Amino acid sequence: MPPSPHALPSADLERARQLRRVAASGLLGTAVEFYDFLVYGTVAALVFGELFFPGAAPAAAPAAAFAPSPPAMSPARSAASSSGTSATGSAASPCCCSRWA
Repeated sequence: MPPSPHALPSADLERARQLRRVAASGLLGTAVEFYDFLVYGTVAALVFGELFFPGAAPAAAPAAAFAPSPPAMSPARSAASSSGTSATGSAASPCCCSRWA
């Protein structure tokens, strides 16, 4: 049987498989990070204010619970935007940042 004209060489198949793995792992990582932020935001709004700041005003307690969020997220965002890698994923290789080289 002659090879199909639509068949890809094995190197192309391997590259397509790797790209699918990268896309799937990126999607999974993004979903987990979103879930983490969603849970923290919900718990900070409903529980942390009353639990950790019992003497604070009703409007000030949730604000105090959300206060650690921006400083904690800023280093990860600035590292990702400047180097092309995540600050939390130090083993990850840089992504498409040849313009910075």
